[in-house]
Amino acid sequence: METPGLRKGKSYSEIIALTLLFFVLAHRAAGAGSAIKIVKFFPLRTVLKVGRTVPFYAEIKAERNVENASVSLILPGEARLKRGTSPRNLGSLKKGETVSLLWEAEFLSPGRYRVSLKITCSGFSLSKAIQVEVTDKYWEEKLFLLSAYNPPYAYRGPPYEDSVFEYYKAANFPNLLWVRDEDALIEKVHKFKFTYLLDIADIVGEELLRGEPENPPPPITEDMLRKIDLAVERHRDDKYLIGYYLCDEPYETAFPNIARVIARLRKDDPERPALVNLWPYFPPEREGEKPIGDDSYVENFLQTTKAELLCYDRYIFYNGGYDEQDYYFDQIARIRKFALLYDIPFYNIVQAVGTNGTEASYLDWRTPNEAEHRWLVYTSLTYGVHGIIWFHWDHPWGVLGSPDREKIYRSLQKINREINALGPIMVHLKSTGVYHTDMSYRVEGKIEYLIENQGEGTMIVGFFRDGEGGEYFMLMNRSYKEPLRSTVLMHAPLLELEVFNVERGVWEEVPFKREGREAWFRVRLRPGGGKLYRFRAATPLPPPPIHPR
Repeated sequence: METPGLRKGKSYSEIIALTLLFFVLAHRAAGAGSAIKIVKFFPLRTVLKVGRTVPFYAEIKAERNVENASVSLILPGEARLKRGTSPRNLGSLKKGETVSLLWEAEFLSPGRYRVSLKITCSGFSLSKAIQVEVTDKYWEEKLFLLSAYNPPYAYRGPPYEDSVFEYYKAANFPNLLWVRDEDALIEKVHKFKFTYLLDIADIVGEELLRGEPENPPPPITEDMLRKIDLAVERHRDDKYLIGYYLCDEPYETAFPNIARVIARLRKDDPERPALVNLWPYFPPEREGEKPIGDDSYVENFLQTTKAELLCYDRYIFYNGGYDEQDYYFDQIARIRKFALLYDIPFYNIVQAVGTNGTEASYLDWRTPNEAEHRWLVYTSLTYGVHGIIWFHWDHPWGVLGSPDREKIYRSLQKINREINALGPIMVHLKSTGVYHTDMSYRVEGKIEYLIENQGEGTMIVGFFRDGEGGEYFMLMNRSYKEPLRSTVLMHAPLLELEVFNVERGVWEEVPFKREGREAWFRVRLRPGGGKLYRFRAATPLPPPPIHPR
């Protein structure tokens, strides 16, 4: 029998050499993949805009010890690197070591581009490519959103009575969080000059956009998307339309459906956003279960759906005087972190009602008083939200069905007036840092000017900048039970200081005393209340150290 390897005159030694070479090459190919793992690689943006900074984030992990590791971000010719080096030498990495990398790029023209990450180490290489879409048509935020979850006639059909809209309008609500695609409802919107979001959930079915914890919903069909096209076409030129409402508290199983709807809306109407309200964080109830609303949930939502804003809820006031402030501050800090990371605004849905005496009494919520309502608003503003939504309004256990209806109504009416005064300013401010003066919660962001409360009580301090470099801070009383009257020490060489008067809608000069690079001024805050300040200071020195918990 003839040996196959010798038919063309190859010797046994040549066959062995070729076999060894094959195994060496196969080992090297496998080694490249097993030496380094690309854990994450994506842009920290949901919409990539021409001429705007686009951060690219990468996370790599050494699967074994490697030498001479380097990483390169490879951009197309239509983009330029603004910050970060490429290639970047990482040197030696030990098994299990994880490295996070960040570059900033700018795209010069719209289009679809390929961006690659290439890693080399010890003679091996590994690469990953992603496709990105860059556009010059996108939503630019102009309005601070003030609304109520379950707006008038959210689920109720006609007849649509003027008195229902008049009552809502008199509570100083300028917006309807969603309106179904019905001519009679849209006529009421126009009559009362409400801004509104069009209800997309009513078109495709909210169950397809919410999903279940383990079971993906049926996919959104092309027929459903064509219905969305028709609805957008009918209302796209409506000056009162400011966006599209999709769903409440979706599970990750529904993110692909949400992504498809958002992509279609962006194609039809790129200059208006889609709103999805996310789950708050809940730890797993049993060992082995996945938590709801954690960091991976928020990141997956942004990366999958490409939504242009974040919205979440957290209700904390219960009977017996109990509140969940720790959960509340952890939650708002979590969402703020992602909003700043992706350069998008975020909204907070806050508790308007209690459930005593209603069909939902099992929830054991108590009705917040005016100071507690104000506390929810000013903590949100101090952390940098660009929208407040009250939960909830038109429902058997909302404001309209509550035994405490008139008390809640008067409270929201009064506080909404303050939000409407502050909103046009706050919507143009970007949060740069926030902390509690007693350092009971972690410091968020970079603090350039430390503010200390020299009296009783605790304040939350939020710093902001506008688009022209103007500097602001908000001081709010963390107590919703006691007023705060104090002298404030600001470690800054103040030159000018003003406070915004929400009653009159004007900036007013604040007297202060300055000695060198420190300044003092007096502040009075209602229980749960806050005040927005605008200031100008000489070049700051590094502030005294602060020690977050």
